[in-house]
Amino acid sequence: MRISFTTCILAGSLCLALTVPTLHAQSTTTTSDLPTQFISMVSGGARSTLFPMLTSIKSAPISASFQIESKQVLANGSTITDTRTGKIARDSEGRTYFELTTVRSLEANPPSSTTINISDPARHTQFLLMPDTHVARRFDMTPLHTGEALQRRPVTPETGTAAASPARPTVVRSSLPAIQKENLGVESMEGIPVQHYRETQTIPAGQIGNDQDLVITSEFWYSRELRLNLKATRNDPRFGAETLTVSDVDRAEPPASQFEIPADYTVTDVPRNTGVVTPSGAAVPAEKP
Repeated sequence: MRISFTTCILAGSLCLALTVPTLHAQSTTTTSDLPTQFISMVSGGARSTLFPMLTSIKSAPISASFQIESKQVLANGSTITDTRTGKIARDSEGRTYFELTTVRSLEANPPSSTTINISDPARHTQFLLMPDTHVARRFDMTPLHTGEALQRRPVTPETGTAAASPARPTVVRSSLPAIQKENLGVESMEGIPVQHYRETQTIPAGQIGNDQDLVITSEFWYSRELRLNLKATRNDPRFGAETLTVSDVDRAEPPASQFEIPADYTVTDVPRNTGVVTPSGAAVPAEKP
């Protein structure tokens, strides 16, 4: 369970460049005005979480806390509540820090799990830290050049040259309902101007076996200066309600140590574009023969 959850967080942190679906704007908003952070997270019918997506930009330091609360009402009237808390930070060089703690149950002293992602775009490096075990993984995110990509292709025995990558099968998806977007004006949160948006997506009756229309509503309070949603809500009849709240915003420069791996962590390297993990770093104990 922990492995899949950690993988999910890492994937979300590594995939900040998202593809914008076709949006139908209302009011005076145009498609070119819509920030990528406003992408609806219900496309495809799968549930996802409203994580605070901290963009890597320079000269915009920030530190903040956040909370994600999900509520789902079951058929018998009972409610399942899931709460996640965390911290985010970005320094003037564009390095980002994302810490997430998940509570596993509602006991008096519930068990929890914490993961930390640190991104250093200038060095093309991504770190995944697991404080519970004091283990860190260092990912080489350096992009491959065209020549390197060709060298990594398998060599055909007939010609001795690199073979072209096999074509991937085409995945055909049913057309998704259009997302209607409204610009609700400028507001203020913690003294910071934010643009308030609302997205509405209606799944017509019968499209996924539903006997009535399903209306999914998402709202975002976005700071263009910080490139960050300070609040987001989503109400989806299939999954329940979810609220993301960013608080305790501090515009001072965060400490440099926050973007470094602690000395008592065991570090493993994940080579560029491979799934192989190799030991690296002074913190890694030598293996006995």
